Amino acid sequence: MASPDLTRQVRTLLEALERDEPERSVTLAELWPVYWETESRHLRSSRRTADAWASICEISGKDGLQLADRPALTVTSEVAEEVRGHMMGKKTRRGKPPAPATVNRAFVVLRRLLNWAVEQRKLPYQPMRIAMLKEDNVRPPAIRTEVDFSRLLECCDPMNRALCLLYFDGGLRRTEGIELQRHQVMRQSDGSAWLTLYETKNGQARWVPITRRALAALDSLPERGSYFFVNPETKRPYHPRFLYEKFQRAVAKSGLEPAEGEVLTWHSLRSAFCYVRRAVDHLPESTIMAFTGHKTRSAFARYGIVDPQEMQNAVDVVEHRLAQPRQLRVVPATEKGKAGA
Repeated sequence: MASPDLTRQVRTLLEALERDEPERSVTLAELWPVYWETESRHLRSSRRTADAWASICEISGKDGLQLADRPALTVTSEVAEEVRGHMMGKKTRRGKPPAPATVNRAFVVLRRLLNWAVEQRKLPYQPMRIAMLKEDNVRPPAIRTEVDFSRLLECCDPMNRALCLLYFDGGLRRTEGIELQRHQVMRQSDGSAWLTLYETKNGQARWVPITRRALAALDSLPERGSYFFVNPETKRPYHPRFLYEKFQRAVAKSGLEPAEGEVLTWHSLRSAFCYVRRAVDHLPESTIMAFTGHKTRSAFARYGIVDPQEMQNAVDVVEHRLAQPRQLRVVPATEKGKAGA
């Protein structure tokens, strides 16, 4: 048998030879199916990972070669910067460049793929080094109170009223609300109800209780099939754009003004859910995350923002406690025992 030192020397030599000819390494298109087959079930959000890969795999560099067709060892920092520049030059459906977080997500997936290939000894080293873009994705909530929310509800038609209640009271995502079906509502004997959400962003089903006012809004909609927000002609859910344009007219009529540079959207109501449930209702963050389906604390932090008003409210609570004579001094346990004796 070969000695460990000899084996290590041979491996080092082979790796050096491969570094000299990176164009002969396996391509990203060859790595991806194997990576996906073995790792996707362990990812927190497999759908998001697949979408991130799809957003960059067909981007070509200056040489015209698509990213997926590149030998993995040729995906250097220079190539990565070319791909990122192409991404930043494109516009989303909103007519704006993609957010830094969206671009970063794609390169996190690419880096994870290359790291996995190294771990599996399909590559001798990781060729790409790229710094992530600074993410300015903290979203101050436009709706902070029930008074703000009621102003919006008063301007909504029945369908958008029901949608807004699902987003603000239940923390649902956009498609989870629009594509909600009647069989997903599990009614309880006391008049309450839970929603069973199957098609979620991270692929994991969750169960969400809804308020009675949200349930009443759903029940007020005409029954036209299995969906709640259904087009009577197609028997399918309305196109999101149709309902969203109505929502924007309601926002304009309500007079609510989001922060500068922000737009009040359905997703804003989801962030408002996080804010109000924590700042007003004082629910634990773990409970709020169970409602929304967030899997990481970093994602939740973008929506559960502590603002100066909430900090002042916290001080007011402390001041109120300190003003109570019986609570000015905390009696140590040892003194309590002496007093009892």
